[in-house]
Amino acid sequence: MFTSAVHAAPPHTDGMKQGSSWEGYALPNPPRGRGLGARASGPHPLRDGETRFPHTPRRELMFTSGVEQRSNWHGRFWTMPDEGEDRMEANLNGIRVRFDDVGTGPAVLLLHAFPLSAAMWQPQIEALQSRYRVIAPDLRGFGGSDAPPGPYLMDTLADDAAALLEHLDVPRAVVVGLSMGGYIAFAFWRRHRDKVAAVVLADTRAGADSEEGRVTRETNARLAEDQGAGAIADKMIPSLVAAGATPEVRDTLRRLITANSPDGIAGALRGMAARVDSGPDLPGIDVPALVIVGEEDGLTPPAEAERLAAALPNATLRRIPAAGHLSNLEQPEAFNAALLEFLERLPR
Repeated sequence: MFTSAVHAAPPHTDGMKQGSSWEGYALPNPPRGRGLGARASGPHPLRDGETRFPHTPRRELMFTSGVEQRSNWHGRFWTMPDEGEDRMEANLNGIRVRFDDVGTGPAVLLLHAFPLSAAMWQPQIEALQSRYRVIAPDLRGFGGSDAPPGPYLMDTLADDAAALLEHLDVPRAVVVGLSMGGYIAFAFWRRHRDKVAAVVLADTRAGADSEEGRVTRETNARLAEDQGAGAIADKMIPSLVAAGATPEVRDTLRRLITANSPDGIAGALRGMAARVDSGPDLPGIDVPALVIVGEEDGLTPPAEAERLAAALPNATLRRIPAAGHLSNLEQPEAFNAALLEFLERLPR
């Protein structure tokens, strides 16, 4: 296991090679609209496997990194959820799933954190899409995807992600999960390991919730149902980011959280509470693995990440300075450097 802090981006590599052992790019996909939109309304008569390309307005929000002087994202415009977006959607496992599918190259599947959406991955989509095919779904209950009655078990969310890869004719992908996305990545490995080329586990843990943790999730589920997504934002944002996170980062999180359905938030909370302990699976995850953690992550602290990386047979650990639980948003430049370095080491 190797551990380091990341401060600068690694050197770039040349384009993809045909006949690679990494088969996720076997059917390359041209760049498409990269908007990261919110929930659409109205009838959706899609059958399983059908895809729609909605065309709706978007608006932009100035996004600033947690440490402005070290970030290339200061002053960049980041498309934020509004009434809808130029995104793809498909009917998978009986629900409408909105997703982004951009770039050409080996496939990278991005599984977002709770209680956000694929929009949280915009800095990574921008960094990866010139060399990788980046697939970022709104998980069921979030963003522009449907929010059916819960709970949303991690196995169900993993099956949704696998169905999306099958729909896109992607045989294998690097599975990247942050926080709840990491829980889904573990379930994805158990149920669809043939589709996993490598795994990135960011600001997450393998263990199941304690009894206290399950009680807290149920309390929060009821809070969402009774008082809405804004109450969840008020309660969670202070613990999601480092103390030094800028007001712009906090405002971005509030907009992402409050764009979600209270029913979706409650369904995911109850699904996370029911998840199994993935610790026994760790020694068998024999694909290349990267573990990332914010040095100021109070929810899944660096000690947790160290235990996770030590239990994986082929893992590298990267610590992100001046970042809390959402290290990809707070320090996108350092997060992207760690991610790109890992991806570029994989066999193609």
